[in-house]
Amino acid sequence: MKLAPRLKASLCIWLGLFPLSVIINFLLKDLMVDFHPIGKIFVSSIIIFPLMVYYVIPWTTKQVSRLIREK
Repeated sequence: MKLAPRLKASLCIWLGLFPLSVIINFLLKDLMVDFHPIGKIFVSSIIIFPLMVYYVIPWTTKQVSRLIREK
């Protein structure tokens, strides 16, 4: 099965972003009780984006490629 490049990229980003954002927000919830909602989003995005770019997206891309066995 061959996926379109945009579909593959979207799938890889979503598969990494959703669980990572849930985990980060769960871990930081007690530390950011008094933060403004925009401040919470800012802090979590500072953590999430580098993790996504350098670790999660490359890993999910490799896993999706293996799963669909592109040639």
